[in-house]
This record gives sequence, structure tokens and C-alpha cells, in this order.
Amino acid sequence: MSTGTDGLSFPTSLGTSSADQIRLLGQDLTADLMGKVGFGELAFWLVAMRRPTPSETRVFEAVLVALADHGFTPTAMAARLTYLSAPDSVQGALAAGLLGGGSRFLGVTEDCGQFLDAVLTEAGEIPTDDAGFDALALAAVTRAKAERKFIPGLGHPVHKVLDPRTPRLIEIAEEEGLRGPHLRLFEAIGRVHPQVLGRTLPLNGAGVCGAALAYLGFEADMLRGFALLARAAGCEPAEVILVSYGPPVSPHLAAQLTGESGPTLDQIAGGVRSLNRPGVVTVVEGVGGLLVPLGPDVGVRELAAALGLPLVIAARPGLGTINHTLLTLEAARSARLAIAGVVLTPWPSEPSVMERSNRETIERLGEVEVAALPPIARADPELLGTAGEALPLERWLAAALA
Repeated sequence: MSTGTDGLSFPTSLGTSSADQIRLLGQDLTADLMGKVGFGELAFWLVAMRRPTPSETRVFEAVLVALADHGFTPTAMAARLTYLSAPDSVQGALAAGLLGGGSRFLGVTEDCGQFLDAVLTEAGEIPTDDAGFDALALAAVTRAKAERKFIPGLGHPVHKVLDPRTPRLIEIAEEEGLRGPHLRLFEAIGRVHPQVLGRTLPLNGAGVCGAALAYLGFEADMLRGFALLARAAGCEPAEVILVSYGPPVSPHLAAQLTGESGPTLDQIAGGVRSLNRPGVVTVVEGVGGLLVPLGPDVGVRELAAALGLPLVIAARPGLGTINHTLLTLEAARSARLAIAGVVLTPWPSEPSVMERSNRETIERLGEVEVAALPPIARADPELLGTAGEALPLERWLAAALA
């Protein structure tokens, strides 16, 4: 007996399974997709409900790569801290990192796409040359300034002059014939905004990602989802924490309390070196002090010596800091460590006589330059970057590595 639905099929991105077959997007999973379709292409296909062209796939996957990993961002730190608390729940750590994606991190991709889409929609007629896009961009930036609004994707807390992702993404889009109106408008904003704002800011790579995605036909309010998809790969806790123990005590004791032997010098140093990337500065934070043991045969000092990195000593500005800081300097020099400088933090806006004397005394007796870092309201990369600009880090590192 016929049910009236025999032979009917319905378009859906949901997979279906039978006793001997799995189907996805109308394709046989094993015969048509596995080994033939990459994950980026499949993600595009699932969302757009159409198979992307090779050019679209290349641009889309370049966007995912550009957004995947940014080092010590709030999302990565949230994943790290959650993993530290619950090392048996990697999925919880990843979820914590992704839940931290918002208007300041990851949201720029979506915000920029929405902004550009709104400007183009309101304009009605799409410009045909750079002059037309410049005029449209100038009007948009002028209006945003009058309304006291930020231009999404303009500026970056670290890349003050040029975000290296920006020219490469534009180049890839041009090569694939996908440098559409959203991207051209964003480029125009980069050209004209100094006329309105009175300063020059870089085009954020995340904003370029939003411009590129918008032209691929995705709804603007879906773009953050792609940023989250990319960042899921960059929230792996192991990227920012090499070894984790439960008890909040010194590493060697924490290892003992959890029944582990603790890491060796080669394991820790090798893990740090594996994170090195061309053009990226590696910062290794000490744990409690230079003489704190990390494992049975290694302490912070031995790790610093093995890595050969210059040392920046952070110290309190108040009572007791002279003795503690000078002893740390002595311990570092006995191991022939290159000392870049000392930073007293948090340095008050109106330091006391004692605090000013402490700074002068450490500099004189320790024969080292001492800088000061003021209190920072919250763990925000932009605030940290602004505060850090007052430190002579480039000069310190250049001298220590000479």
C-alpha cells in the first residue's frame, strides 16, 4: 500500500541515516564527501545550502584561518582558567572561551559586515570606481562621528599601523574575483577616515573578514558564528597552559598532591618553543618568583636560562620591595640571565616618598633601569596595550638580545 509520500525528498542540511548509509546535503557522506570535501567547504555548504565555488571556498577558508588564533586574548584566557579549574572538562573550557566572544572580540566581524551592508543598502546604487566608494565612505564616517559612534573594524589594540591580515585577505579576494562592494567600501573607509577623525587607524583584519563574508551572500547577523567557528580551534587550553594541576600551590607541590612527577625542563622548554611563530613575541610568565621550583629538576630560573629570553622583573612599589627585588636581581645574574629591566606595579598616580625612594634605590643599587606601570581598571587588551606603551620594552629587549 502506498503512503502517498513514496519517492518524495525534502531539501535539508540535516543528515539522515539508514542501516547502511549516511546522507548529508543530499550526498552520500562516505562516497561523495569524505576525502573529497574539506571542513571549510562543508561548513559553507551547510549554512548557505549551496556548494561554494572553489574561489568562494578559498576566500572563506582564508577568513577562518585569519580568525582562528590570536594568542592571549580574553577568549583564550577564559578557556585557560576554566581548564585550570576543571581539567577533566575540555569541552567546558572551550565553551567558556566561546561564550566570551562579544562586541570587543570576535564581534567585530559581524559588526563590520552589518555596518557596511547598511551603508550600501541605504546608498541604493553601488559605486563603480574608487572615487565613488571614497565619497560614500566619507559620508558614512562623517555621520558616525556626528552620532558619536565607532566605525566597526577601524583600529586594533596591537597592530597600530597595519594589521598583517588585511592586505593578504584583500589580495586573496582580488585573485579570486571576489573583491566585492563591501570590501571596496571598507578599503575606502581606510583611505578617507583620517580626513574626519584627524588620525590614521589600521583596518582590522576581523573587519576585513566581515566585509569578505558579507559579499559571499551570508546574512550579516550570521557572521559572528563564523568567527566563533574559527576561534573554536584557537581556544584549545593547551595553547596557553602547558601543564595544569588542581591545587593552587607551587607547581612542584601541586604535582605531588595530584600524584604526578611534574614536568622536566625539556618538556617545559620544548612546549614554549613550540608556540614560537615568526613575527610574534613570546612572553613567558613566571610562577611566584625566580627561585620557585616547577618540577623535580627545574625551577623558573633554570627555565629562563634554557629559553635564553631576556628577563623583565615585576615588583611591588611598597614596603619590602627593595630587598625582594635586589635578591631577585642577584639570583638572575648568578645564572647569567640577561636582565632587561624592572617594572614597579601598580604605580600610584601620586607616589609616596617611600615609593619614590624605593624606585631610586633599586635603580641605583641594582644597576638596572626601573620603570613604573600604573593600575589598570580591568584585564582589557586595549587598556593593557595603552599602559604598556609607556614602558621602554623595545629598547630593553633590543639591548638584552644584543
